[in-house]
Amino acid sequence: SGLLILTGLVLVYVGINRPITILVDGEPRLVWTRALTVAQALKDANIPVRQTDQVIPPTNHWLGWTATIALAPSRQVNLWIGGLLSTQASPARQRAFWSVQRLPGNLLAEAGIRLYPGDQIFWQGLGVLPGSPLPAASAYDLQYQPGSPVSVMIDGSQVTFTSAAATLGAALWDHGDQFAE
Repeated sequence: SGLLILTGLVLVYVGINRPITILVDGEPRLVWTRALTVAQALKDANIPVRQTDQVIPPTNHWLGWTATIALAPSRQVNLWIGGLLSTQASPARQRAFWSVQRLPGNLLAEAGIRLYPGDQIFWQGLGVLPGSPLPAASAYDLQYQPGSPVSVMIDGSQVTFTSAAATLGAALWDHGDQFAE
């Protein structure tokens, strides 16, 4: 009877090996595992998980026979605020944090920054839209330039708008449609 139990346990152990799909940043990986939990399956697949990563289902969740695990790895975000026009009187401030977000607007929101019309976000020196996802990368270096009010008198009428442009000429160029007759 002991041999029968041992044989049964061996058969269960061999038979429990099953395929698990792990989506890392949306890219599927097929892994064969005997893991019973999400954390064990990720460990078997040699996929490290940080506390700041998003794992669905949670790492302590029991796996079914065929399971899919989604992992959104967090990335370090280095954010410079006011870094484009910083001076000694108004130096750039930096914030660093980890996030699973790829939308620049959401990254700024996580840093406690509200976007307003005329504000600009830069990634690798290029302006990016708040709602356009950044490409997958190990880290993101972003610059945020808050807009400033600009007032000009044109033919006796005052026109005011917000701009984060580096010069008055660039601000006027960006908002030229407001001056067309």
